[in-house]
Amino acid sequence: MEFKYLLLFALLAIPIASAADGQISDIRGKAYGFHNDCMSSIDKEGQNRSDINKSQLQNCRFGAGKIVAEARVDKLERQVSSYQDKIDKFADSGLDISALQSVVDGAKTQVIDPLKAAINSATDFASLKAALKGYCLFDGCKDGANYHLEAKFEVQRLFAVLDNLENKTNVSTAKIAEAKGYLNNAQDVLDEVGTSQYTKDQKQTISSNVKSAVKAIRDINKGLPKDNKIRPVPKGRMK
Repeated sequence: MEFKYLLLFALLAIPIASAADGQISDIRGKAYGFHNDCMSSIDKEGQNRSDINKSQLQNCRFGAGKIVAEARVDKLERQVSSYQDKIDKFADSGLDISALQSVVDGAKTQVIDPLKAAINSATDFASLKAALKGYCLFDGCKDGANYHLEAKFEVQRLFAVLDNLENKTNVSTAKIAEAKGYLNNAQDVLDEVGTSQYTKDQKQTISSNVKSAVKAIRDINKGLPKDNKIRPVPKGRMK
């Protein structure tokens, strides 16, 4: 099998953080371009493809893999940035964003920073691939560290909404306690999961408790005067 196809299969095994199809094509195009240029430079040295040694092949493969790795980091940084944008909007609406900021800061220190360090210290394609499979913002690393950014962020966002509601008049304290109970249940499961992947039951438990908390919050909001309602009303969407 020609090496370009071996490279394709290798790159397909590296997650690119759910980039759009066009972006993936562009990333792989750049990787192939690098690989082809690398191989051509070896050919110009007067060697036949059959005479190229393993070390030379690995160097070309490693360089192409670095392009994919850098694209993955860029994608993850943009995803984290989108959550930071949400925090800024929540701050404008009067929510206490301190817990949300800690969640986003954790994504940087526990995923982005160590991933960058692992990529920079990688010396071959195997260690590069291991670095990419070692850190995930969400739940995509089978044998690596999963940060579960979306779930952590949503739970803390709803806690902030409840804190805001508690400061309003004529709010049902029973409903507040009910909603917080659901969120505490979700947080307990997140603590149990840690950096592992969710089991099916764990994912379902988190999702159902978040949705129940949202329903309780919406019920509370319905009972408030129009000029005292929270905006926007949480929807509880979880991927």
